[in-house]
Amino acid sequence: MPKGPEWIKTEISLSDAPTEPQTFFYHDIIDCAKFLYSNPSFQEVMNYEAVKVFEAKSQGQSRVYHEFMTGKIANKLQVW
Repeated sequence: MPKGPEWIKTEISLSDAPTEPQTFFYHDIIDCAKFLYSNPSFQEVMNYEAVKVFEAKSQGQSRVYHEFMTGKIANKLQVW
């Protein structure tokens, strides 16, 4: 698996505990997007449009929410 963007480390102080700095690790969102969209390993598993996923149950079907693109907001924002 190719190596993704580097972790960025910074210390933050919370107003509830100003004398106890917290270490915050994160990735730059632009670097992450570039990595994902330029990597052919992810080509077949990325969703570019909203989907509705259902699970069969004995009393009909039940909607499953497990990623952003399966949520109601993704369907609402989808431009047809």
